[in-house]
Amino acid sequence: MAVETLEIASLPSGGAPISYTVSGDQVFDLIGVRAVFDGTGAGGNFLPCVQIKSAAGHILSQSIGSSVTAGGSADVSFAPFLRSTGGGGGTGTISDITSTDGSVTITNPTGPTTDLSAHGIQFAAGYYNSNSLTVGSGSSANFHINHVFGATPLNLATPFAPTIVTTGVYAFTVDIQSTTNLAAGRSSDAVLSLNTPQVTSIESYVTGPTGGALVAFGLAGTSLMSAGDNLTVSMGNFDTVNVTYQIIAMTVQRLT
Repeated sequence: MAVETLEIASLPSGGAPISYTVSGDQVFDLIGVRAVFDGTGAGGNFLPCVQIKSAAGHILSQSIGSSVTAGGSADVSFAPFLRSTGGGGGTGTISDITSTDGSVTITNPTGPTTDLSAHGIQFAAGYYNSNSLTVGSGSSANFHINHVFGATPLNLATPFAPTIVTTGVYAFTVDIQSTTNLAAGRSSDAVLSLNTPQVTSIESYVTGPTGGALVAFGLAGTSLMSAGDNLTVSMGNFDTVNVTYQIIAMTVQRLT
């Protein structure tokens, strides 16, 4: 699936600060932000700044430009891994990084202390689907998982049982549909197995309606996973004929 770069244009202008809020139905990886400051009406010198905030309002990152003389103009850009060459927030180098109680404290001996709380860290989700899976009567089988776009929290070297890349707490959602009808009164069983030392199984059991029809299954859960732990999504078919299924959407997101 091609990855497209989009520009969000026609943003508002006016007196600082100006904000752009990502709507709840938007999902994208941020490449960069540029802000242009016109200091014609400034009453004194100012520091231009771009901040990236979480949904909870915590500052995740900021880029601060050099001091601008009243009446002057400036550009400030933010991009992941962009390193500032100018400073408006102190000089010197970071001498110590420590982690205490879920936080990272960065101490600059010639400047202030900044606390980066763990709840301000957000990880992008990975989006997946599967090949079609035909399961014989009275049998079960695992889906072949495919990466569609987004982050890659899963190693798909073994696509029928992918493994977790990095230790953490993960959230999982799986939407499955049958692509052939279930006979009335016959059932299918969808299972998401998180194969940590303590195996966790999340199950969705559906019985075919009167007259037979396509049916849908939903699975969701969270679990602490270690690097190398695997997961499987399987279907059990209790119909008298073969039934074909497919994962139409699956998300895996690291929470911590």
